[in-house]
Amino acid sequence: MPRLVIDIDLGRSGTLSGDDIRLLELIDQKGSITAGGRAHGLRFRQTWERLNTMNHAFNAKLVEAHAGGADGGGSELTSLGREVVRRYRAIEAGAAQTSAADLAAFQALISRRS
Repeated sequence: MPRLVIDIDLGRSGTLSGDDIRLLELIDQKGSITAGGRAHGLRFRQTWERLNTMNHAFNAKLVEAHAGGADGGGSELTSLGREVVRRYRAIEAGAAQTSAADLAAFQALISRRS
């Protein structure tokens, strides 16, 4: 079944993709940048590069990292990070709902040889 994939063009700041949003969700879920990246299938350096790109695209950081120590450290989404995820998912849901009939119609047009 065809599915809608949304990338948001942020102008000079780059592009925000569903893949980026999933990385943010995994970081929040795992409580760790490294563990979130690993769960997403990214290497350490790839995770940090993507996160730095996202952090520089917005007015403030999307993820806050806490140094280790007695509490063990960790990472969490900032309020801005949570808002970015929420708004992206709202755009995605609205677009999917609006385009559902057209996506279903595409299914009939797809070659069965693939």
